[in-house]
Amino acid sequence: MEQSNTQSATEPGFIEPRLRKLEEDVAAILSNYVTKGDLHKAMEDLYKAMNSQTWRLVTFVCGFNTALVGATYYIATHVR
Repeated sequence: MEQSNTQSATEPGFIEPRLRKLEEDVAAILSNYVTKGDLHKAMEDLYKAMNSQTWRLVTFVCGFNTALVGATYYIATHVR
């Protein structure tokens, strides 16, 4: 019977490096977790930005339409 050169999982010194690697992986995963508070803060920031952008758009459209109405009135009354 031939012996293989691979270590078995029960040999001393085989589990420790794998365990260390697993601990590093779990630490990396935990450092990337997002809490509910983080999500609520991100959603609040997104809502504020969308609200601000919406009002900018509404202001621009109302101003532009006012200018168009004024130009139309000028053309209708002064150009013949």
